[in-house]
Order: sequence, then structure tokens, then C-alpha cells
Amino acid sequence: MRRSRGQSTVELALILPFLVGLFTLALQGGQLISDQINLTQAAADGAEWAAINVTTQGDTAIRTHVMDQLCGAGGSPSTPASGATKYCNATLTVTVSARTAPTSQGPAAAPGPRATGAVLGAKTGCKSWNISVTPVAGNPSPVTQSTTLQYLVQLNVQNGGGNLLDPIVSLSGNGFPNNTFPGSPTFNPPSVSSAGSASTLNITTTQGTTPGTYTVSVSGLDQCNNGPAAGNVQFTITVNGTGPPSPSPCTPPSILSVVPITAQNGSITGVTILGSGFGSGSTVSFGGSAASLVTIVSATQITAVLPAGGLSPGVYTMTVSAPSGQCLVSSNNSLTICSGPCPTPGLGGGGGGGSTQNPCATSALPNHYQTVIAIAWQEPLFVPWFNSAVTLNATQYLYCQ
Repeated sequence: MRRSRGQSTVELALILPFLVGLFTLALQGGQLISDQINLTQAAADGAEWAAINVTTQGDTAIRTHVMDQLCGAGGSPSTPASGATKYCNATLTVTVSARTAPTSQGPAAAPGPRATGAVLGAKTGCKSWNISVTPVAGNPSPVTQSTTLQYLVQLNVQNGGGNLLDPIVSLSGNGFPNNTFPGSPTFNPPSVSSAGSASTLNITTTQGTTPGTYTVSVSGLDQCNNGPAAGNVQFTITVNGTGPPSPSPCTPPSILSVVPITAQNGSITGVTILGSGFGSGSTVSFGGSAASLVTIVSATQITAVLPAGGLSPGVYTMTVSAPSGQCLVSSNNSLTICSGPCPTPGLGGGGGGGSTQNPCATSALPNHYQTVIAIAWQEPLFVPWFNSAVTLNATQYLYCQ
């Protein structure tokens, strides 16, 4: 049976609204996804800002910062300012609050992909100690190029009462002559753990070692994050030989990642920097403050101890200089030093209350709380048989430990 033209027209008229609806729904779905991503990013940016300003800002300041990103500086949903996004209208709400019963699972937000760190700990709990460095018999002074030197590094533990621990000291050093073999000098063993125990420091110069006088510094840290009571031990090495080769063009080092080094009590002691172009004589700084001890493990790895006296809470950009001192590189992997234990909920900002967070924790623990940044906004829909709007929600958590 043949269909009449009139019948085909009627069928098309019935199907056309359905096709238009599907097309509109597809477009609307893409817009919903885009808007959800943008709102989630706004919440994440607010979390990173809160972490960076952990010691000075509270809940109100965090909310103001997020609102400024969406409504322009000083703007609000009722009066958007210059730079306001489309999300700044009467349906927008931004809340920042403390939750005293943290969710067991959720997006455990670090304060941004660049921030790493650990909580500063009190430097107590271990007996005080010092180390002594003495040359092994037969070491010449001064030395010529291609000479092997040995030094005995001995642990001297001072008496202490109470429950103080015997120190386990990880040794490190810097200031070694450049171009040594097989690279950075080594301690054997790398740590000492009882009174009178010792390690041998081996230093072998090469034909490429530049003649001159080098000041070597030897130190260490115990499991309580303590250094030697009398400070680092220093000694000099004078290398004789042919003059230095012509300087080569400076090749800047590169930094791939910065990994915090922590003691058993969770306190930070320094960092391991991975990258390339590191060499003897390279230096490390934390936001302009020089590391107290730098060990060049290899051309791709450096360990650096925090500056003497530690660092105040904050975010520090890592910087490494090439051996010539002319080439510098700054790391995109900043180091975050936290303000300490969980502040008391409800006391406001200033780093001591509200829901200001310790950004180093990655999960909430029992009897602790978290800051919740929540953004809600209604997305208008244009498909007749759906509701006129869908509420999009973006939530970001910062955990306190």
C-alpha cells in the first residue's frame, strides 16, 4: 500500500520536535559539562589559595576570594563587578565551612598540584650529640690531583635523662672539591646509631679537580630532626695541580620534582630534588634562604637540608644554581611548610581557627575536621519536557590533621 504525501508530512511533523529535542539536549549536555568543569576549577583554585595563605586567612577570606574569581573583585551575585563570569547571578551561592565529622571518603584535595611538604615538628625527644671528623693516617696535606682521602666521622652522644632516645644520625656533607670520583663523596655507612660508632668519608680527586682550597662541612640529622649540638664540623682540603680549564658555557640545571624528606615523627628535614645538570658546587635555596647543607648525589639528584632554624609556615619556591653560579633555575614544585596541628574550629582566621587548614594532610582522621568549599549555580535548560534549570554543585575539601 502506498503512503500518501499527506501521511508522510504528518509523520515528519510528529518526529521533527523529537529530533530537535535530541539535538538541543546534546548541546545542553555539552554546556552542562563545560560549566561543571569551570565551577570545579573555581573551587579548586579557592582551595589552593586557602592552603597558600593558611597562616593568615580564615573562612570569610576564603569565600571572598572564590567570589572575587566568579563575580570580579568586590562583586556579588546582586552587583557583579568588572570581570564577572556568567555564573555571577542570583542563583550563585558560595559557602566555606568546617565539618567536624569529616566524610570517610571524598576528593582529598591537596592544596594544588605544586605544593608538597610536611608538618614542622618540635626538635625534642632525642639525646643531644655531636660528631667529630679526623683524617685517617696517611692523608697528605695539601693533596695533588688524583688523590684518595679518608676521614673518620665519629658520633659522640651526650648523656640525657628521662625517656630521651639514642640518636640515629643520617650523615651528609657539602663543599667537596669539584670533579671527584666516582661523583659525590660517600659515607660508609651513611648513618651512625650509637655512641662511638663511626663512618668513613671517602674523597677521591681527579685530574679534572680544580686546584684550590675547599671548605668541607659535615653534619647530620637524627630521627627527632635535631642537628649536632655544636653545629656542623668543617675542615679544609687544599688541592695542588694544573690550573683550571677554560670555562665552558653555563648550562642551566633543570628541576623535575621536589620530594620532602621527613623524620619518623613526620617533621620535615629537607628535600630531595630530581632533575638534571646538577654538579659539585650547585647550591639550593628555599624562597631565597640558603639550605644549611647540600649533597650532590648525582647529576640528576640533590638532597638539601632546611636552612638553620627551619622555615616559618608558608610556600617556598625551590631554586638551584649551576656550579658556575651564573645559571639558576626555579622549581614549579614549591615546598609548603605547614602551620602545625589542627586549629580549633570556630575561632576565626589568622591561622588559629575557623576551618583554616593544614595543607599537608591528604585525608581526614577521626576527631578532626575539614574545610568544605561549596559552589552552587543553576544551569538554565531549554528542553521543554525537562525542568527549567539544573543546579550544578562543585565541592572542594581541605583536610586538617
